[in-house]
This record gives sequence, structure tokens and C-alpha cells, in this order.
Amino acid sequence: MSYSIEQIAADYTAAWNSKSPEAVASFYAKDGVIVINRGEPWAGQDRVAEMAAGFYSDVSI
Repeated sequence: MSYSIEQIAADYTAAWNSKSPEAVASFYAKDGVIVINRGEPWAGQDRVAEMAAGFYSDVSI
């Protein structure tokens, strides 16, 4: 199955908007990495989920 870049972007945005760290992490390979603002890398889906959970905790009102 093939997805357009627009659909991938919409689905990734929906994952973030779901406030589910696991949904966000599901967009990364098992050994995927995210680096935010030139900081330390968050490597692996578990660490990406941890980063997302921290983000949600920091910005929730």
C-alpha cells in the first residue's frame, strides 16, 4: 500500500494530537531517532514515546 506525503503528515499530526506517546512512537522505526533543537538524540521507539510523554506533561494545562 502506498501513502502520499500529505497522508503521512496528516496521520503523524493526528498521532501527536491524540496525546498518545505510543501513537507518536509508532511512526518511528524500532531503532529510529529524533533530535529536538540540536539536543541529545532520543533513540528507539521506547525513548521516542518517553520524549512524547514528557512533552505532553510539560505542555498540559
